[in-house]
Amino acid sequence: MANQFQNINKKRKKSFKSIIIITVILFIVVLAGLLFLFDFGGVRAKVTAVFSKSTGSDVLSEEKIKIQKEWQNIENEKARLKLIEDELNNLRYRLENKQQELEQKDIELQQRENEIEILQKELSSQMEDIKQVAKLYENMYAEQAASILSEIEDNSRVIQILKNMSKQKSAEILGLMEPKKAADLTNDMMSSDELPYEAND
Repeated sequence: MANQFQNINKKRKKSFKSIIIITVILFIVVLAGLLFLFDFGGVRAKVTAVFSKSTGSDVLSEEKIKIQKEWQNIENEKARLKLIEDELNNLRYRLENKQQELEQKDIELQQRENEIEILQKELSSQMEDIKQVAKLYENMYAEQAASILSEIEDNSRVIQILKNMSKQKSAEILGLMEPKKAADLTNDMMSSDELPYEAND
């Protein structure tokens, strides 16, 4: 009976000690929590510094390095894209200039073609006029035609008229002109390689 009583006392003592220990631990935890919560004596800063030094410092520095590298890569890519953009703008500017030059050349070419077409029409009209005039002179008496043609100062016109007559008629007219006028016309024909008998026989 005495042994049972001693065992019960021992159990009660152990339970009491456990309760005291738990109570003390809880008191310390609560006290530490209150000190941290209300920041007595700068406890919070010290605790944070300890934990940040041990764990967060390395992680933050690694993250910072990664961010800096990524930022540098972004800046490098932006610079590369800016160079490409500048080059493309330069090419576009040169192409626009070339296109404007080609358009201007096309306008000038069209103007030249129009001018040539006008000149061809004028020349064709003049040739028709010369043929008509040559026909009139060819229908005249040779003496009368020689007399009139001798009065024309522009030898090139006389040559064109003679050129559009038959060989026989133009030779007859030249033979009836004053020798000096006939010689001048002949010299002009030879120097300009224009013979009066190309068109008609």
